[in-house]
Amino acid sequence: MDKISRKDFVNIVLRSFEAEASAEEISLINTAMRENEAFRRLYAETVQLYVELSPYGSVEIEKTDKKVDLSLARSVLSNENDSGIISFPKTKQDNEKTKEQISEYESSPASNRTFSKLTFGLLAITSAALVFLVVYANFFAPELIETAVLRSSINAEWKGTNLTEGSTLYAQKETITLAGGIAEFETENQTKVLIEGPAEFRFNSPAQVRLERGKLYSIVKDEDFGFTVTTPNSKIVDLGTEFGVFAGKDGDTELHVIKGKTKLLNTNSWINNTVMEVTENTACRISNNSSSVSRIDVKEEFFARYINKEKDIVWRGEKQLDLADMVGGGNGLGTGKINFGIDTSKGVFRRIQGDKSTVSDNSFLPVKSKFIEGIFVPKGKTEISATGLTCDFGKTDGVCWSSPAYGKINKTDSLIKGFPALRNKNLNYPHNYIYLHSNMGITFSLNAMRTAFDEIEAERFSAVCGVGSTAKKDGFGEMDFKVLVDGEVKFNWPSATADKSVRRVSIPIKPEDDFITLTSTDGVDTPNGDWGIFAEPKIRFIKKQR
Repeated sequence: MDKISRKDFVNIVLRSFEAEASAEEISLINTAMRENEAFRRLYAETVQLYVELSPYGSVEIEKTDKKVDLSLARSVLSNENDSGIISFPKTKQDNEKTKEQISEYESSPASNRTFSKLTFGLLAITSAALVFLVVYANFFAPELIETAVLRSSINAEWKGTNLTEGSTLYAQKETITLAGGIAEFETENQTKVLIEGPAEFRFNSPAQVRLERGKLYSIVKDEDFGFTVTTPNSKIVDLGTEFGVFAGKDGDTELHVIKGKTKLLNTNSWINNTVMEVTENTACRISNNSSSVSRIDVKEEFFARYINKEKDIVWRGEKQLDLADMVGGGNGLGTGKINFGIDTSKGVFRRIQGDKSTVSDNSFLPVKSKFIEGIFVPKGKTEISATGLTCDFGKTDGVCWSSPAYGKINKTDSLIKGFPALRNKNLNYPHNYIYLHSNMGITFSLNAMRTAFDEIEAERFSAVCGVGSTAKKDGFGEMDFKVLVDGEVKFNWPSATADKSVRRVSIPIKPEDDFITLTSTDGVDTPNGDWGIFAEPKIRFIKKQR
């Protein structure tokens, strides 16, 4: 395995089929097959894929609009197979005449001859099948072939089997049923396969999965070039990709290519197989009722691409995390609870039902959360993280009258009856928001997000901030808003009032940044009615380049 990679091996084999491989390359793959059974198996799989994806070979085919009568072709082939051998007695005169005819044919100029697709198809399939049988007979012995290992799962419900993390799967004919949840498998070539229930599947080999129904997402390494997923009516061959496959109960198959490209083979008809290349950010549906392949919109957030059992995270390709959802006890992907917030005395999540004041003692209160570092009441120089970061907020009342909470701006529901609204016509309904009464701060851990979402990297923080315009008091109070990154002020809006418009926040995040902090303080007046809002607070991110 150390002399030639799987990808190079496959490329040489494919070139050899077209008579383009050098003698040295042929010798290299022959040596690899002699010394390693994995390469012998890979050769057989490559031959099989070549036959399926190039059913008529790579020769020039006569271009014609004439269609082959399949029933007639099958009848002719059947008659030829059943026909006996007819022999005729030969005389000396016949032999001499035959020699004269041969001489005439040898002297006549060569003529081009065209062949039908059917002829070339039968020839290619027969030749490849013979090669496959020879390789199988010489090198294969019945054995249990390890195909994949179950690395992790979330809420997995197995039916008829009991797979646990670390379980090894073998090539088998039996179908595995995942009634619910998500399971992540890894092949010997480090290809990740995530299957979401309800699903029925089996690993036919380390490089091939059969999906009868359900959702499957694969992240294919270069070493597993040619990784294949089959369904009842299709075969998808990886050409260096990330792609999702959905096999529905109705028999339809959907292919969504997120990265790279694949070869798609429609297997509905044995003679009319359709091979097409599906590239990045495109998707196709293969209908079970016909041999048609149609283009559809790619579903970027349809498949589970990454799971973290410890943090209870299922990432489907979302491009941002919702900090308001986190304040409601969620993971940033919609698992938080509306009208929940953080208890300012215990640092735990609870439903917000009437509140009491919290007086600053310049201390930092850690929160029992996946991604929230903690909360604090700003007053003068105040600690804003458990690592000792501080910020001087100047003179404040030092009292907060409510807990940070997760709310939703819409026309009917509110965190507190009659609350809140932002005086800005550009905000459409609904909007998630963090309710941050004046003299309250909350710090989020960017490193915790990076650890939990291993596939992504934070790129930017964005939000819309303002003062709730339905506070029950005479006039409008003034508030100060700040956003800090690692204790450094990146956004500052002093003397904000509810009768003013909102302000949009957009702050780039660097890979070395650890914390982002949101604060509101009472400004120059009392904190009464200072209902601070950070609407749509998002951490936008990009996928890590591996």
